[in-house]
Amino acid sequence: MKASVIIPTYNRSKIVELTLSSLVDQDIGRENYEVIVIDDGSSDNTREVVESFKDKINLIYYFQEDRGYRVALARNEGIKRACGEVLIFLDSGMAVGHSFVSAHCDAHRESSGNEGCAEARKVVIGYVFGYDPDYYTPDSIPPIVNFNDPDTTLRELERTREYPDIRTSVYLQVSDEINRLPAPWTLFWTTNVSVERSIMLEAGCFDEEYITWGIEDLECGYRLFQKGAVFILSRKASGIHYPHGRENYTNIISNQRNKRRFYQKHPNTDLELFMASGPLRFNQHYEDYLLFKKQLVSIPSYSELITGEAAEILSEELSGMRNIVFGCQDGYLLGVCKSSAGIEKDPELAKTARENNPEADVQEFIGCRTFYGTKEFEACLIAGSGFGLPQQILAGMVREAERIAKRVFWLGTPLNTRLSCFKYHQIRDLGNGLTLDEVNSLHNIIL
Repeated sequence: MKASVIIPTYNRSKIVELTLSSLVDQDIGRENYEVIVIDDGSSDNTREVVESFKDKINLIYYFQEDRGYRVALARNEGIKRACGEVLIFLDSGMAVGHSFVSAHCDAHRESSGNEGCAEARKVVIGYVFGYDPDYYTPDSIPPIVNFNDPDTTLRELERTREYPDIRTSVYLQVSDEINRLPAPWTLFWTTNVSVERSIMLEAGCFDEEYITWGIEDLECGYRLFQKGAVFILSRKASGIHYPHGRENYTNIISNQRNKRRFYQKHPNTDLELFMASGPLRFNQHYEDYLLFKKQLVSIPSYSELITGEAAEILSEELSGMRNIVFGCQDGYLLGVCKSSAGIEKDPELAKTARENNPEADVQEFIGCRTFYGTKEFEACLIAGSGFGLPQQILAGMVREAERIAKRVFWLGTPLNTRLSCFKYHQIRDLGNGLTLDEVNSLHNIIL
């Protein structure tokens, strides 16, 4: 099994030299791997540094003109030029041991202990010591780390567990068997990952429309997951990350913008939860949400609960204004409130709501993130089925309601009481500016 190591870089000649030095004399044998450096338009001496390694490793250097941040295109250019069955994506500034390439290849050949892994095409996440961009800086590198001797350093880091990967807590939750996670693609950070070439081509490689920092790797990982790739963690295919300067504020803005693009490209409840949670918390929130959905099976329709005087109250309050209902179930509430739009998380109920209310825009979402404009509605009614949602998701739902509507109403019911026993139904104007503490206190409000 041959491998191609693909390294995009931009104006980081010092740390790309560190990475290339560690890739010399890999134990897999020079004939079994190649290194492809894709230069995204560097103006420093990157070309000279890279070309100085041509006699030491099988090396391809490709330069693309500087037209802004084009790392997705850079990786795709590397894929086009790659000959290996296994594509290893590595950041410049990573120092790896002499068994790094062979460890990635071995992980693709062997079963990880997860059912079906031996036959399935795999994505291998290599452990990254020191990867925590918000915490580590060049000045905070511990004395134990020697980037000029990665093999010794890796042994010491494995022994002491210093300088950990920011994703370690997620790995430990599933005893490193990351394919047990509901969404292992959230760990597909191209700092150190490998993919079998065949499934990468089937998935369509990286989306070159991402032209600012962030998310392009996760979006690719999501498509690999949809194609049936099995995700495994390899601590043997580990490396050490050299922290480098980042434009933190610019990156945060770019990351949020690209997350929205990701969601718009794949509009579904999974990605909606990802928008509300982020990659490190998503798997836990997703499991909580799946449990929540199971508990909703026996909830009766609002057509059984909101009748008579209660229906009149709702109609009087909301029917005179352009409104949207979160948790509209089969669409009964849309008719009562004469709503312009509705959000329903259950696919079958959303379908029924559309059939019952052909003039309303019914979307299959939870309500944490929508595509509606700011203050597009005069009112948003959040139905009581939101009770029981994980707090982060509930908070996201209320904040999104506040964003898209001038007034937010909560249609609730007493907690710890069977919905079929409710006798009183009211709506309460929550107003704007709800804090997270106030969102949490919703669990104690009897409406």
